[in-house]
Amino acid sequence: MYDGIDGPPRLLAPAAVAEIARALYAVDLDDLMADLPSHPKDAAAACGFGREFAGDVRDYLIEHFTAMREFYGGATRRGQCMVMWTD
Repeated sequence: MYDGIDGPPRLLAPAAVAEIARALYAVDLDDLMADLPSHPKDAAAACGFGREFAGDVRDYLIEHFTAMREFYGGATRRGQCMVMWTD
């Protein structure tokens, strides 16, 4: 059931999933991470996690971005669509 907090769930057709996958694979993570502050606490704060973030925010971001990129890549290879929503 849609609760009305944000836009309703929407379908991404296989072509849209493939377009997102291409965009994700085009991102140069090293280049992107180079813009973060060098101190881990400052980098976490710059990303909105706050200075109390435990661990290295770079590792966290790379791990999650890579997982998302692989997820979209796998869906593209299978010709799958996706349902998107924000909660």
